[in-house]
Amino acid sequence: MDSVITLRVSHSHLFPGAVLRLPEGQPYPAVPAECLLLFSDESEAEAEIIPDHSTDTAAGRLLVSAYTTGAGTAIDAKNWHLTATAPSELKVTRRTDDG
Repeated sequence: MDSVITLRVSHSHLFPGAVLRLPEGQPYPAVPAECLLLFSDESEAEAEIIPDHSTDTAAGRLLVSAYTTGAGTAIDAKNWHLTATAPSELKVTRRTDDG
């Protein structure tokens, strides 16, 4: 893994429907990539994107470390499915069974 990708999150936590934005011009990674999630409340979490090459669209899993929201709520580590919905935009579709 070469460098950390910063993803801006539409809310203070993840849930199905939450939107993540890649930096302008940043393609969806083709290999596992370390990420830093920047939430709307200015909290941060470390994560990793694992691309899924079994589909024709950019999709994969997001493995998110535990973090604390700006309001002080502890969020446990969770794993999510992602789908690309627009250039430089990803949508959380559901939690995975293993996280």
